[in-house]
Amino acid sequence: MEESRFGILSEEQLQSIINNKVCLNTKAVVKTATKILKTYLNERDLGDIDDLVNVSSEQLNLCLRKFYAELRKVDGTKYARKSMVTIRNGLQQHFIKTRSEDIISEDRFNTSSALFKAVLVQLKKAGVGETKSKEPIVIEDMEKLYESAAFSVDTSEGLQNKTLFEYLYYFCNRGRENLREVQKSDFCIAVDPSKREYVSVINKQTKNHRGYDIHNKDHKQSRMYDRPGDSRCPVASFKKYLSKLHSSNPNFWQRPKRKYSDDEDTWYENSALGKNTLYSIMSRVSEDYTLSKRYTNYCVRATSITVLDHKGVEARHIIGVSGHKSETYIKLYSSHLSEDKKRQMSDILSDNVPPPPPPAKRSARCEQFEPLR
Repeated sequence: MEESRFGILSEEQLQSIINNKVCLNTKAVVKTATKILKTYLNERDLGDIDDLVNVSSEQLNLCLRKFYAELRKVDGTKYARKSMVTIRNGLQQHFIKTRSEDIISEDRFNTSSALFKAVLVQLKKAGVGETKSKEPIVIEDMEKLYESAAFSVDTSEGLQNKTLFEYLYYFCNRGRENLREVQKSDFCIAVDPSKREYVSVINKQTKNHRGYDIHNKDHKQSRMYDRPGDSRCPVASFKKYLSKLHSSNPNFWQRPKRKYSDDEDTWYENSALGKNTLYSIMSRVSEDYTLSKRYTNYCVRATSITVLDHKGVEARHIIGVSGHKSETYIKLYSSHLSEDKKRQMSDILSDNVPPPPPPAKRSARCEQFEPLR
């Protein structure tokens, strides 16, 4: 029998493809949201979340309407607006899968959606859990990082810190997304027509750009170029870090060795760096080297976007690096004023304030006599 050119997949395999479309972060959101709704239903003696699969759309709408209004955290306080949106999005995914209904977009859920929006307005007025954008790293702290042992290329930890920082900075990556899954094979070192060497990242699926989005095939176009003659050259330290990794381990973020010699070929263990350690590197460095504030890995991305915006790079070009779908997201970073800009604006306003009058001059005749005693 002639072998078919086409594969043969079972229904389970087809379903597996659909399930794998959803990223791990989304799965976690769905799990958390359904757990919260299940707890609410049990406490109100309204049955179980599985019972909602068979109720009418009208009943589900009424249930969600009441749920949005009465939703609280474990300690009884209200959720932040962003958390409310996340929970609702998780439930949306759940009901699309279990009922083939969209509780956000479909008209049959208009009343629960209206109540949800009203709750968000209340939370905003009350100032509950107002989200703050990640602050960019100030220039003074940047200098401290590069001048201290935090980014020393002569130690396994310092070299890894610098490589991580510059990976987030030049490629404008989020603090956690896909960070743990980065492999040594995900990078390309090349030379452009001007003979400048650079490092680029092979495009991977991200939060904003799923594999089925054919219009964003090359959504991340960032490159990290060399700086010939500069002791802080990011490409030079990247290549050194790559050369010191354990050859048998494909992971890019490996656990630093505690004991090694400077001339040793391998500075890192044959094991991946733990998630918690990897995700908290900037927080730990902030404390260890007494930076002005406690930064997170995501603050590095905020720094990258803010610097590009303040230097006049157009938003349409910035999103080519950041991977945002729309230029409107850049405004969230653009609205953050740097310390230098705040001082500059204050000085401009101060210059417009009339100066005080000069002190009155005393006559020469009066100055000849000593005051009466």
